Amino acid sequence: MRLLLPLFALLVSAIAGRRAPAESAGRRAPAESATKLPLHSAAWTNDLGALRAALAAKPAQAALDQLDDNKWTALHYASAEANVVAIGMLLSAGASRGLADGNGKAPYDIAGTVEAKGAIDARRFAAAWATGQLHVQVESDQNVARLRTLLWIVQSGKRRKGEAGIDHRDGQGAAPLHVAVGRGSVESARTLLEFGAAVDPLDKHAYTPLHVNGFTGDAAMMRMLLRYKPPWMATTVNGQAPLHIVALTAAKRHRKGQGAELVRLLLGAGAQVDQLVAKPFQQAALEAEDEDGGKADGKKNETKLPNDRWTALHYAARGGRVDVAAALLAGKANVNAKTGTGT
Repeated sequence: MRLLLPLFALLVSAIAGRRAPAESAGRRAPAESATKLPLHSAAWTNDLGALRAALAAKPAQAALDQLDDNKWTALHYASAEANVVAIGMLLSAGASRGLADGNGKAPYDIAGTVEAKGAIDARRFAAAWATGQLHVQVESDQNVARLRTLLWIVQSGKRRKGEAGIDHRDGQGAAPLHVAVGRGSVESARTLLEFGAAVDPLDKHAYTPLHVNGFTGDAAMMRMLLRYKPPWMATTVNGQAPLHIVALTAAKRHRKGQGAELVRLLLGAGAQVDQLVAKPFQQAALEAEDEDGGKADGKKNETKLPNDRWTALHYAARGGRVDVAAALLAGKANVNAKTGTGT
């Protein structure tokens, strides 16, 4: 807690005065006549004298947490109007911060400003802020010490089910681990995993961090990831497993010998050397449509998406990477393996 309070103070001073839009906070403004309860009215209007008088009567817990006709407690009203002092007074008197209104929103959810959110629940507010910083901090191993602090805050914050955490996704669906692997930040990736990050999150293209590693060609990163047993058989929306990515990418991105080392690591972890590229999800959907009779006019759906269904050896051969092909053959790849089309 000693760490959280200074951090919260820093955050508030950095973004003081920013009000969260009512819509984004889940707030709905009550009608003027919605509350007739003195405690609720004082919390809403920020009449601290009236609020102090109401609290001096030492209301029972039931009164402190009473829902009015608007299905709000006094703390909901103080939170919606960002009346930080009133929030503190209510909490000191024993008001419950987790009670939901008629729409399932707790006071924290409808708080009008970041200051109000912090006043209601400093841990939860700090956790939400720290979660949003993870993708930036994992870009360099120079930030590992700060990353550990942020991860501790994220884990110690009181988050509800469904709130973002250590595996929070960015706009591309990437978790912090995807970013760390893509940037080659081995220590950052290791730190995320030590703190409980999932080793197999999927981005919007169904890439796991191990797929990303196949593109970057970082053998040290792959050795570290494989200790956490990532799914080497997982396939992207294009049906490719990490081994396919390595063989496909070697000709374009990896220096000589780099792809071969990755192949040996994957095979040593149990990857199937002759695994065929799976059917892309779109292709499977089209074939399912054909089985159901095709389009409304009764004709079969003749649209077919590109679907090589190759093995890793096919990709290595096409790219002319002798070192990768040799590593696959050493792993007992079938030189006579057929593609999905039988060629």
